Amino acid sequence: MIDTINHVSFHPGMKQVLKMLGFDHGQCRLPHKPLTSPQVAELREALEAIGFFEWRLATDPSREP
Repeated sequence: MIDTINHVSFHPGMKQVLKMLGFDHGQCRLPHKPLTSPQVAELREALEAIGFFEWRLATDPSREP
């Protein structure tokens, strides 16, 4: 997962992963900029490709991705 997030800027990428999981902690402070919509889509696609969301449901079926 870390390698997947490192394909975009790490700190904004990690914040976006948390948001995808239902934990919206806002945006990173400067100098980090939020991910663009294409970057968010790329990150989600990459996480889906490694089975990140399926793993999460398997470990906590009460939560939806």
